[in-house]
Amino acid sequence: MGHLRNIWRSVTPNPFTQKLKKQNSQAKILLFWNRGLGDIPLELYPLIKTIYKYCPMAEISVITRKDLIEGFYLLDFSLKIYESPRLIRKQEERYDLILEDLGLIQEDFNLIFNRPDPAYWVKKEKKHFAPKLSWKSSFYKSYPIDTAKPLALLHIHSETVYGFEKNLPSTTWEFIIEDLKAKGYFTIAIGHSPQIKTACDLDLRGKTSLFEFLSLMHDGKCLFIGPDSGLLNILYYLDVQKPWHLISFWANPRVGLLNYPATTFNKKLIHKYYLAPLENLSLLSKDTLLESVPPSKGNGLFIKNGSFKPSFELEEQIERAMNALQSLPFYEPKNLEKISNPDVSFIKEPFEIDPRIRPIIVAGGQGTRLGAGFPKALFEINGTSLIGHFCAKIKEASFQLNQKLQAFLIVSPDGFEPIKKHLEEKNFFDLDSDQLIVLIQDELPLVTLDDKLVLKNKESIHLGPNGNGEIFHLLDKNGFFENPDDSILGFEIIPIDNPIAPLFFKDHVLNFLNDYEVSILATASNQKNLGKIAQTKNGIRIIEYTENPNTDLQYANTGLLGFSYEFAKKCSRLKLPIHTALKNYSCFTGDDYEMVNVKKYETFIFDLLFYAHKIGIQVAESSKIFQPLKEKEGLYGIKACQQAIEALASDKFLN
Repeated sequence: MGHLRNIWRSVTPNPFTQKLKKQNSQAKILLFWNRGLGDIPLELYPLIKTIYKYCPMAEISVITRKDLIEGFYLLDFSLKIYESPRLIRKQEERYDLILEDLGLIQEDFNLIFNRPDPAYWVKKEKKHFAPKLSWKSSFYKSYPIDTAKPLALLHIHSETVYGFEKNLPSTTWEFIIEDLKAKGYFTIAIGHSPQIKTACDLDLRGKTSLFEFLSLMHDGKCLFIGPDSGLLNILYYLDVQKPWHLISFWANPRVGLLNYPATTFNKKLIHKYYLAPLENLSLLSKDTLLESVPPSKGNGLFIKNGSFKPSFELEEQIERAMNALQSLPFYEPKNLEKISNPDVSFIKEPFEIDPRIRPIIVAGGQGTRLGAGFPKALFEINGTSLIGHFCAKIKEASFQLNQKLQAFLIVSPDGFEPIKKHLEEKNFFDLDSDQLIVLIQDELPLVTLDDKLVLKNKESIHLGPNGNGEIFHLLDKNGFFENPDDSILGFEIIPIDNPIAPLFFKDHVLNFLNDYEVSILATASNQKNLGKIAQTKNGIRIIEYTENPNTDLQYANTGLLGFSYEFAKKCSRLKLPIHTALKNYSCFTGDDYEMVNVKKYETFIFDLLFYAHKIGIQVAESSKIFQPLKEKEGLYGIKACQQAIEALASDKFLN
């Protein structure tokens, strides 16, 4: 009989679309929906999309059961949703009484579908409409669970009735639960049928709403095991990017999402399904079901208080951070056996200035080694902050050239507000406010030595500036290369911690005029804790001191680099490798704070030298260009920096 019905349907017009074609675009349509939860994405979604195809401005109302309401909210459609207690699964409906209860009048609707038949009505349309369910943060429903273990959510029994058994035998579940516990999972029973015994750590059957179930999955716990069911369908078609691991088992492969011609939008989702031999789940191997269980792992947080449970918002931050770390191209030290000292030119004072170069002052440091507790740019030397010393240089150069000169100031997100406040309190050190163009660096997560994320506080993970290698990307992101200043031939990079560095250095400009893409201002030094400049068979390179450069190399990297405008624009589109620095940060550990040794990921601007064809190197006396403030005491300490500033001021006075 069913075969004859299918033949008849294949040769006659579709009654659903025929009715829709007769309506105007703003038709009022009412649907009664008394089906399963899993039918919302698989059947209702394409049904509604088909309605909008023929009636784009349709006003759609749906009457459904209470247990399906939250599933309807996941549909990103403008629907009027009514709940009726008279709708009971698998029981006859009294549509007239339902309308009367809700105060709805039949004549107010152009079309009413009492018993939708989407399996027939939209069978051909399904291939055009991939189900997409939308999750919003407002849907989040916290369910307190006191465990630091990852969660395994187990759908023990689906109560949907079919002509075959779709649930696993209880003995198989006992084996699965025992194995998951041994692997370090905290097992939770979900769904209904609490009368079926289970050895799960927590039994939430009949105690959670759909949103509470989805919130448990959103908490960063990624394992779900269950049959073909509404919960499986909802997870599969939810439009999120979560590393969920779904394991499902099937007695009949011709039903559910296995029979739907659309895949998930969640590119991080892994769905492993198993088909029962002879459509009998009791014959499905227990070991087979567990062969794809992912290794037990937490959320990758450095936490000492095991009962600390991150909020939904913090879990979202953690997820974004983990995703960011997975895509990083890490730096690998190069084998540089054939290296020698590069060709250089020596320069003497007085240094000349040139308005055709734009300084980029890098001020993202937090001053942790100085014990300052505030951005390094605000550390005072001889009664003036480091940023104040550079403002004085800009003011003096503007006076000498009789024009208002500008500079970029690159700051970290944490440093922006205190630096902004400092500049305003000091009236920008007598500069016009637009002479300092402040840009905020992007950040990358900090991690422990064993690669766990650390918390800044109970509401946010710890991030650090992503390094000076992203400077030109930052300029491009802020539209500088879209509206260029034609008078600018290039840029010079100046670390904020080197207050004696020259600004608007004319020799950089002269190099740009001679087609040099990069201009390096170096100093002769045998200091072991400085990177060295080398000539390699692949061109000029800067070798970090951590890579133990050849002791015969004479010229040290000062961080004072010039880049021609065109080369800088090209660099704004490059993706540089990530270097690792070890730092100490105050981190939240679950109920307290402590100093933690962490890895800070950052890009280095000298990696851009790999892409340059012509590089010029000038060497100047160290006392004239390079005295960075790196520590409280020592060669690059506070006193040494003070003396260098005073010596330069004295030389200028004598000249």
